[in-house]
Formats: sequence, structure tokens, C-alpha cells
Amino acid sequence: DLYKSIQSRLTRTPIKFHYVFNMRDLSKLYEGMCQVSPGMFEDVQHIVRLWRNEALRVFVDKLVNETDKAIVRDDLIPNAIKDKFPECFDYAMKNPILMANFQTAYNPDPADDERIYKDLVDYQSIRPVLLKKMDDLNNPKLILNLVLFDEAIEHLCRVHRIIRLQRGNALLVGYGGSGRQSIARFTSYIAGYQWFTIKLTKNYGEKEFREEIKTLYKSLIKTPYSFLFTDSHVANESFLELMNNILTIGIVPALFTEEEKEGYVHPIRDEAAKEGAVTKDALWNYFIDKCRNNLHIILSMSPAGDTLRIRCRNFPGLLSNTTIDWFFPWPEEALKNVAQQYLKEEPFLPEQKELITKHMVHVHLSTQLYSQEYEQQYKRRATITPKSFLDYISLYRKLNKDLRAKMDSQIQRYDGGLLTLMKANEETKILNIELGKQNEIVKEEQKKCNDILREINDKTRTVDQQKKDSVEKSKELAVETKEIGEKKAEADKCLEEAMPALMDAVKQLENLNPADIAFIKAMKNPAKLLAQSCYLCHLILDPGADPDWSYTQAKMLSNVNLLKDLKSLKDERKENLT
Repeated sequence: DLYKSIQSRLTRTPIKFHYVFNMRDLSKLYEGMCQVSPGMFEDVQHIVRLWRNEALRVFVDKLVNETDKAIVRDDLIPNAIKDKFPECFDYAMKNPILMANFQTAYNPDPADDERIYKDLVDYQSIRPVLLKKMDDLNNPKLILNLVLFDEAIEHLCRVHRIIRLQRGNALLVGYGGSGRQSIARFTSYIAGYQWFTIKLTKNYGEKEFREEIKTLYKSLIKTPYSFLFTDSHVANESFLELMNNILTIGIVPALFTEEEKEGYVHPIRDEAAKEGAVTKDALWNYFIDKCRNNLHIILSMSPAGDTLRIRCRNFPGLLSNTTIDWFFPWPEEALKNVAQQYLKEEPFLPEQKELITKHMVHVHLSTQLYSQEYEQQYKRRATITPKSFLDYISLYRKLNKDLRAKMDSQIQRYDGGLLTLMKANEETKILNIELGKQNEIVKEEQKKCNDILREINDKTRTVDQQKKDSVEKSKELAVETKEIGEKKAEADKCLEEAMPALMDAVKQLENLNPADIAFIKAMKNPAKLLAQSCYLCHLILDPGADPDWSYTQAKMLSNVNLLKDLKSLKDERKENLT
């Protein structure tokens, strides 16, 4: 009844090109139910809840909008349970509904890995398990930074359920940044599979792609692999034809030569013989079946434009041999969790981080709303994807880092300047102390200078006065010099007149004898002229002589060497006398 109701109510359209519901979907539903261990789902309510989970995974996960999802999830499935198992309705309809077999799986060897497909109950019970497995996966060469918000955990469970099925292949449809490749990588590790994907290089073509597929098939006989193939890997549309062949028949036709086939099947020849594959064709078919069982293809495609619709039409195996998981835009809580995860290392205060996170979420949601209005008004689509939100966060972090680096540089400069100013301030204080001491010295020296200046001024005034006096004295001396000159001239004239008398007196001295001296000495009252002459001679010999005849008579005339003294002074005194 559910299958028929879905077929009638969810019809195929150009946008919903993959709304093809057939017996494959029913087989996938019951194949999923067969994953459970017999002892885990014994009563009816557990079986009904298991059926609801598988119906959601097969029919609801591929739907493209919330309206279609609500038809199946909130109408058809609840009504089917209520009609058939009303007593189980409440238990079966409890949310969230998460079922997987990785909660108890820790053995890295898939052959020895004990896995129990069970109800995980809620997000909180499974999140620590996933975080531990993410830590185990991360290494220096691979760092998976996956934010485990509720919707991400749901997609992990869905993709893990798909690839754990035998020959389970997934088609993940969503816009860039929705986490498809990260979830595919993580679920592959959780499932215990090896990872394989291609790396496009310059001139990478179909020949190189075929060689990589050969390498993959050589490993598939030993261990299970997950093969991620995205729309960015479609360097040539022929790649999709090869993928379509792998999905539908398990091998690319004419991929191996006969000689290569022999080398590939040789390691499993004994194993195949135990299964009854003895002939060459049976051995090759066994090889293909083993590779198909160990290969789980995960296609990651974007729904933008008509490309996916055209590819699915040209290569039907992309739809018919995969289980679709459609990724919707992240809800508000998921956006908040992602923003918090990316901003947790940023140096913000907790209240600042909360405000920034709210603002980022508001901007992204409002942009989605405006893009819808833009499409309705102008009939042109501007897709706002989770990648836009991640780019928004990355841009913000980059700008924040650059601005903080700039601010740190400025702070460092200001700190350096401040330290310089503080150092200059300390040096200024020291210099001020030294300056105070020097000012005291300067004051003392200035006082001394002032004293010296006063002294100099006093002496200058004295010198000026002396100069003035000297000038006046010079004038007086000039007058006196003039007078002296006149007197000298007059004296020279008198001397000239007296010279004959002097010369005559010198001559007469030669004629003078001691008897003449005695005669003069004996005179008591000599003539006046004679007394004056004797007095003058006594004055010449003794400048301190008393001008008295008796004194002259007693001193000079009594000298027995008088003539000798007069004659010896003749030449010496002559000039002085002159």
C-alpha cells in the first residue's frame, strides 16, 4: 500500500527526474531489514520501527523538497503503521530514528569485525563514538574536520547503511560544501573499507582512467573498497559510461586482455574452485562477482542546472543501481554548530563568539530567502550553498586574522613607543636631578660671575676714571712738556752761554793747588762770590750739604783730598751739571 501510494502521489517531473519507484526500492527496503541480528528485534514494535526506518531510507531520502518528504514521512508511513499496527504507533514514531551497525565496531579487520545493526536511540549516544572514530582517522596527512551536527549524523547513518549492503552504491546529491565528500570519506573508514578516488592531472583522459580502474580491481579481490567519484572528476563524458558499466554489470567491457585476465584471476583460483568455478568463463565471472561485492561506489553530484538530469537519462545505471541521499541546505542549528566549530580557535570572548555566530547564521539564512525572492521576481537563480557559508566564515577568519595582525603590529609599535617614552621619562627625571645640581653650580658660578662683573665694572670705572685722568694728565704733561721744551731750550741757551765759564772753571781747577785751598779755608769772611762758589762745590760733592760757610769750611775745605775729588768728578759731573 505504501509503495502504490508513493507511486501515485509522487510523480516524475523534469526537476524530479529520479522519482522512479519500482521493485528495486522494495527489495532495498527488505534487504535493509535483513541486516538485523535475530536476537536484537524480537517483538513487533521493534520490527515496525525497523520497517519505518528502512522505508524512510529508501523512499524519503531521495525526495527533493520538504513538501514531498512530509507526504511520505508525516502522512503515508504514519497512516500505514496506524492502520496495521496501532499498538506500536507511539514507539515506532519516536524521533530521532537512527539505525546503524558501527556503534560496537572497533576492529579494523572487516572479516573479524562484529557489527550489530541496532537502534542508536539519539544523537547524544552516538556522537562520542563518531568523535572517537574521527580522531582515529585523522593523521598528519589527512585531517577530517567534520562538524557532527544532527543532520550530519543522520547522513552518516544513511550513507553507512547503503555501503554496508552487499553491492551497495550511493548517489549523494547536494550543493558544494554540504559535506558529501567528507561524510563519504568518514563512513568508508567506519565501514572498514579502503578508500579510492582518482586525481585529475593535465591531459588525464579515458586511457588513464581505465588504468586506474585496473589497479582498483587488482586490489578488490583482497579487501573491500569505497570508490568516490564526483562531478568534478568528469573530465570526459566517457568516464560516466565506464562508471555506468561498473554499476550495471560490474566491469568495464574490454578492460582487460586475455593475458591480463589470467594474471588477475590467478590469486583466487583455489577459492573459486571451492565454489565450483572451474571453467575459464566461470572463473572470470567469479572474479567479477567478488569485485562487485567488495566495491562500493559513492557518486557525489550537484543538482545545479540540468547536467545531473541529462547524465542520469543518458546513463540510467547512475539511478537504478544506487541509493540516493539528497542533501538539503543546512538548517539554522547546523549552521550555528558549524560556525561555532570554525570559530572556536578564534580569540574572542564567549559572548562575542555567540553574537558573531548568530549574525553569520542570520546573514546566510536571509541570503537564502532573498535568493528565492530574486528567482521568483527575475526568473534567474542565485544558489546559496553551504559552501557559500563556509567561504563566508573563511573570509571572516582571514579578515579577522589580517586585521588582528595589523592591530598587533600597531600595538607593538605603540608599546615600543610607550617603552621609549617611559625610558625617556626616567632618563628625563635623572637629567632633571642632574640639571638641578648643575643649576645650583651655575647659580654659584653666576654669583661669582656677577661678583667678578661688579669688580670688573668697578675696575672699569676706575680704569675709565684713570683713563680720563690720564687724558687730562696727558694734556697737562703736554703743556708741561711744552713748557719743559721751552725751559730746555732756554736752559740750553743758558748752558750755551755758561759753557765758556764752565770750561774756564775746569781749566782753573787744573791750576788750583792745596795752598790755595788752605788760604781759602783760613778766610773767616770771604767775599760773597767766593763763598757761593765754595758752597756750590760742596753741594756737588754732598747734595745734602748745609749752605753755610762755616759748615762748608768745616766739611769740604777740611778734606785733604778735595782737589783729587774735584778732579775725579770733573768728567762725571760735567755732563750731569750740564
